[in-house]
Amino acid sequence: MKVWGVLFAKECLELKRSFKWLWVPLVFLIVGISEPVTAYLMPNILKSAGGLPEGTILQIPVPTAGEAMASVLSNYSTIGLLVLVLAFMSTVSGERQRGITGLIMTKPVSRFAYLSSKWAAALMLSWGSLILGYAGAWYYTVLLLGKVDATSGLEALLVYGLWLSLVMTMTILMSSWLAGGAAAAAVTLLVTALLSIATSLLGRWMYWSPARLASHASELLLNAKPLRSFGISLTADIIAIGLLLVAAVLLFTKSSTHTE
Repeated sequence: MKVWGVLFAKECLELKRSFKWLWVPLVFLIVGISEPVTAYLMPNILKSAGGLPEGTILQIPVPTAGEAMASVLSNYSTIGLLVLVLAFMSTVSGERQRGITGLIMTKPVSRFAYLSSKWAAALMLSWGSLILGYAGAWYYTVLLLGKVDATSGLEALLVYGLWLSLVMTMTILMSSWLAGGAAAAAVTLLVTALLSIATSLLGRWMYWSPARLASHASELLLNAKPLRSFGISLTADIIAIGLLLVAAVLLFTKSSTHTE
C-alpha cells in the first residue's frame, strides 16, 4: 500500500506540473456556467441583434432549471469528455516513450499498482472538475432560472460521474495498449461515440448500455426519476469498469514484454 501511495503522489505531482489541476476544472466551470447564463440571456440577445422583418415576434421560452442542468450534462458529454480524454491520452504511453515506465518497472512495483494509481488520479481530477463545473452551473441556474431539486440534482451528478468514470477507464486502457497518445484519444473517442450512437438508435435492444447513464442523469433532472432500465445500466457500467481495468493490466503487461 505504501508503494501505491508513492505512485499516486507522483501522479498528483505530475498533474500539478502540467497545470491540469488548473485548466481542466476551469474548462468544466466555464462550460457549466455558460449554459444557464446563455439560456437566460438568449431572448434579449436575439432581440438586440436586429435584422428581423418588422412585426416579427420571437417567442423563445426560457428553459426550466431542470432543462438547463440537463443541457449542462449534455455539453459535458461532448466538450467535457474531449478535454478529459486529451488530458490523459498519454498518461501511460507518454511515460513508456520517455523510458520512465521501464525505470519504474525495475523497482518492486506491480503493474496493477502502476496503472491503478494513474486511474485513481485520473478519476480524482475528473470528478473534481465535474463537481466544480456542476456546482457553478447549479448556482447560476438557481440564481437565474429557479430552484433545482437537491435530491434529483445530486443523484444526477453521481450517475453521470459513473459514466464519466467508464470513459476515463477506457482512456487508461487505450493508453496502456497503444503506442501513441493521439491514437489512444482517437480510439477512445471513437468507441465512446459509437457506443452512444448505437445506444440511441438501438435503445430497444441496448437498454442495458452504460452509455444510457447520461440519459438517466438527464431524466433525473427533468422528471426526478431515472428511466426503467437504470439498474441494469448501472450494473453494466460498474462491471465494464472492472473489466477494462483488468484488460489494461493484461495489455500493458503484453506491450511491456514486447518492448523489453
